[in-house]
Amino acid sequence: MSRAILAITLGGKVTALKIQRSIGGELFTLDKYCTGDLFRPIQGSLKTFMQRIFQEYREIIMVMSCGIAVRSIAPYVASKVTDPAVVVVDEQGHFAISLLSGHLGGANELAQTIASITGGQSVITTASDNLGLISVDMIAKKHHLHMEDMEQVKKVTAALVNGKKVVMINESPYDIEAPGIVQVGIPQLEAMKPDALIYVGCKKALDFLRDDIPAAKLIPRSLVLGIGCRKNIGEEKLREAIDTFMEQKNITLAGVKAVATVDVKKDEPAICAWTAKKGLPLVIVDRGDIAPIQEQFSSSDFVKKTIGVGCVCEPAAYLVSHQGRAVAPKTSFNGITLCIYEDIRTGN
Repeated sequence: MSRAILAITLGGKVTALKIQRSIGGELFTLDKYCTGDLFRPIQGSLKTFMQRIFQEYREIIMVMSCGIAVRSIAPYVASKVTDPAVVVVDEQGHFAISLLSGHLGGANELAQTIASITGGQSVITTASDNLGLISVDMIAKKHHLHMEDMEQVKKVTAALVNGKKVVMINESPYDIEAPGIVQVGIPQLEAMKPDALIYVGCKKALDFLRDDIPAAKLIPRSLVLGIGCRKNIGEEKLREAIDTFMEQKNITLAGVKAVATVDVKKDEPAICAWTAKKGLPLVIVDRGDIAPIQEQFSSSDFVKKTIGVGCVCEPAAYLVSHQGRAVAPKTSFNGITLCIYEDIRTGN
């Protein structure tokens, strides 16, 4: 985790150094106070300098007044998803204020850490923390879940802190502790009459939910897409097959963490091109690993005669998912076979 610690007074330098010696980080101060090798100079105005700092560091500790800190970062604040954690500390270390990205960026935790170093008090203003509740974005961060729609996340969190009835449907491999949130199954949802929903899973459409209920979708990256295909299959044909398959099975691509295929397909142009475009790792499975388990899956005599094993997509996905759970069984699309397995290990 990259960390910058900035101080603009001599007293602030002392506190900044104390923090740095405990948790590390790069030290910056005004050019006129840059004596020795510990501190690097703040070049130009603080507001101009912060533009670079915002891009390069994921944690920023500002030992200075809150007003100066706010004015210097204001032009660069964009989104709670991308903004770095910013903590403001007075030069005596009496208070460590979580200013920006308290949850996702980790500023709340960082403020508490700094307060323990300086002997001061952390200042946390996020409502869910002060109410003893876990926010939607903290659930996502803790379990490495993808948040699909931040506007929906905000609506559900607002319902939670305002004492509304928020329920969770958890179809993921994770055990999720969420104080203040009742966990239910889909059959119980209508009877619960919730004001908002947190859905944890890989469904693309929540067709069981009324449109007027805000729903935050948290997607675990736990799925492995298995692919088998004829040699030199067209890239567009493969893309269309995958899109159709995912739509038919009501599974979001955001839940896929890897693509699996057999060793003879490691250089298949369409597979390589599609995985590269989607930013997904392509995991190659040796036929020698498939052979002992191929009887567990439906096989093709033609495929076995051609490559030595009778099936590809299912055993490949099964092995790459660490012998996971079949979510979508093998489906054929004119020379292409697709399936999905889920890695059910927690923390995968």
